[in-house]
Amino acid sequence: MNNLEDIIPHENDVLLGRGNFANAHPGNKQFRAYVDIQRPNYDASRKCDKPLFAKMIVATINNLVPPGRFLRQDNDTEAWIVVDDRKAYGKTRQALREKSSNVSRQRTQPMVRSPLMCS
Repeated sequence: MNNLEDIIPHENDVLLGRGNFANAHPGNKQFRAYVDIQRPNYDASRKCDKPLFAKMIVATINNLVPPGRFLRQDNDTEAWIVVDDRKAYGKTRQALREKSSNVSRQRTQPMVRSPLMCS
């Protein structure tokens, strides 16, 4: 992003990174709540439909007032930078998968679907 203005994270922004600073940020807490709400639907969906959940959550964040952004901090300048949608989707897909493996193992019957069903 080539923006002359300094970006100051606000309550709807999702901060990429590790540690308590990102985890405790209100936007990250809100993001995790959206992920937790959608996780059961994500787990039950077909593989080809799973990316739609990430797009939906990113769109929800972007449509908040004020609009939420996915931000990372530059290592050298410590300035906040808006990441592209691809990185935002990647963070969201990872968050959806984080607890999904535990839920998947708890299923009593495995879901068997043909890969052709997604077209």
